[in-house]
Amino acid sequence: MSSVISHLAQTHGIDLNDQQKTAVCTDASHVLLLAVPGSGKTTVMTAHIAHLLFEKNVHPDEILTLTFSRETARDMKARFSMLFGENDALSFSTIHSFCFRVLRRYASQYHRTMPVLIGAGDLSSGQKYQVLRECIRRCTGSFPDEEMVSDIERLIGCVKNRMIAPESVQNAPVEQEVFAKIYHEVQSVFRENGWMDFDDMLVLCYDILRRFPSVYHWFLKKYRVICVDEAQDTSLLQHEIIRLLASGGAKLFLVGDEDQSIYSFRGASPKELLAFQTVYPDAVILKMEENHRSNSDIVALADAFISRNGSRYEKHMTCTNARTNSVTVMMLPDYDVQYERILSIIREKEPQETVAVLYKNNESSIPLVDLFLREGISYQCREYGASFFTSTVVRDVLAFFRLAVDPSDVEAFSQIYYKLGCSKLMFDYVKQNSAQYDTIFDCILSLSSVSDGRRRMLSRYQSVLSKMPLMRCGEAIDTIRSKLGYDRFIEKRLHGFVQVSTYQKLSALRMIASRLRSIFELSPRLSALRDFMQQGNSQNANGDVLLSTIHSCKGMEFDTVILLDILSDVLPSYHAVSMKRDGDESEYEDEVRLFYVAVTRAKSKLIAFSSTRLNGAPAAASPFLQALMPKVSKKTATVHEEDCPFGTGDEIIHKAFGKGIVLDENNGILLVQFESGIKRLSIMTCRKRNLLIEHNI
Repeated sequence: MSSVISHLAQTHGIDLNDQQKTAVCTDASHVLLLAVPGSGKTTVMTAHIAHLLFEKNVHPDEILTLTFSRETARDMKARFSMLFGENDALSFSTIHSFCFRVLRRYASQYHRTMPVLIGAGDLSSGQKYQVLRECIRRCTGSFPDEEMVSDIERLIGCVKNRMIAPESVQNAPVEQEVFAKIYHEVQSVFRENGWMDFDDMLVLCYDILRRFPSVYHWFLKKYRVICVDEAQDTSLLQHEIIRLLASGGAKLFLVGDEDQSIYSFRGASPKELLAFQTVYPDAVILKMEENHRSNSDIVALADAFISRNGSRYEKHMTCTNARTNSVTVMMLPDYDVQYERILSIIREKEPQETVAVLYKNNESSIPLVDLFLREGISYQCREYGASFFTSTVVRDVLAFFRLAVDPSDVEAFSQIYYKLGCSKLMFDYVKQNSAQYDTIFDCILSLSSVSDGRRRMLSRYQSVLSKMPLMRCGEAIDTIRSKLGYDRFIEKRLHGFVQVSTYQKLSALRMIASRLRSIFELSPRLSALRDFMQQGNSQNANGDVLLSTIHSCKGMEFDTVILLDILSDVLPSYHAVSMKRDGDESEYEDEVRLFYVAVTRAKSKLIAFSSTRLNGAPAAASPFLQALMPKVSKKTATVHEEDCPFGTGDEIIHKAFGKGIVLDENNGILLVQFESGIKRLSIMTCRKRNLLIEHNI
């Protein structure tokens, strides 16, 4: 038996299974180890390195171990030290850190000046933001908000990591040619100032290894083995750098799982794992399929769920932990009730129980932080949704409030005039003539061209606004939505994800407002919340609960996981569903992987919520929640019964829409979530036309 395997068993009580032992002791030249969640990949990877050191006589400084993040690199080094003793000659680093070493060697050997890394700290990050913002302003003619700057920055990184032309980028917040112009403008500013960001570091490293043989061969000679952790998070550019390093005969040991690749929006390329045997014809594909983390029912539903993806290796996650009844989907009258339910769960948890609330978008956490601060619940927040506080929704509501307090506020009116049914002509007239009138509405009504119907509407709006300073804050937001036409504007002008996202933000804002007495308290409370969330946690740094996006909790595990805002058109996104309908499933499969990662963070309990309402507006649960619904015994029955045979959570099959899940039933009308969206069906009509083929009961 391998001395490393014996050491783990005898010294640390770690008994490896057969798949793990094979991975530890493999001597194949090119290995891809597919490791499902909770399969012990870090232990196996460090044990494989120990196998190379102690059983194959590889010198520690001949092994290059690359990880996805600095935190992972530190954890892996600590794990190796704990299991096998400290070894300072071993290199555990991020690929960016390795690329920096390549650049430094090149600069030293050729007497060149190293570019300054921008974006590595608070000061330089702010400097990079200002460069991006100014370049966007010059190319578009207007100042971008934080969300646009963030989107442009991410897409610039994708261009570099995917090794594509900026002119080919789609789905940018600006036109393709404008994005390309911004890209070249930013790169020009960086070159002029001798700057680089983390993605430039990769590009420069790749170019140096290809163009300067002396540097390239120095690294080829140095490393006999290259180990790569979290390989599914590696971009095409990073894979190409690794390929260059391995082309001189070094052994390659990649550990990853294409099912957990969730960073494609940053340029990660899981398809490179699927093409591993094409790039390396002698490659050996190994698997670790036993999950040591989660209860068996969590593992079973996660494995069944991920199998719907086509672009993956065939593998099945198994589990020896037979505990069940771990998954709960709570049916709520409105998604707003989520927050109070989460509060109850936190208060009832065991002292040592670890709890995480996971969500796709940062804005989901904001009303929860507000509630926790008021109720004295300690928390940690891995990142905060800065863009929420400057979003159009928040600016609109604050503008309504300002106009209610000061009906002559032209700046507030400029934010919302067209949402009040006013034209650009009216706004231009107000800008030029408002000083002559007591209120903006008096100014507009002085126009002879305003119709009688429009006059009545504006007079009614003026009356409603005048009463808002006396209302409670939550009531005032409801008034904006119902009596000032804001909901009507959303329904008519916004569609798909943008509409759902707007309602999400409104819901978050309404939850914060519900705890305030007057409209004058909202702006200060939002400022205080923003400051709190920038700190990242409450006064107790450990916290009772962790709040995190699904993307940021990768590699973590918790006793209890609570999924927040798992809504249709959010997860999966409206755009992903639309692309799938048009025949492109790539983005939809990304969303499937994201939900899979969220589910597999849970060890003992997984909790989600479902409803048909969001802050009073119609809403639908994500179709992914169907995977968490309890599976009852099934028998196929043709629908002929007089009474409604359907209940919430039942699966049905419709001849036109396919499989769906019943969200609600009321007076013979079914609310059903299909993959294509939410549909309202008349049971009577379905019976007459024989549209419902099956009912699973």
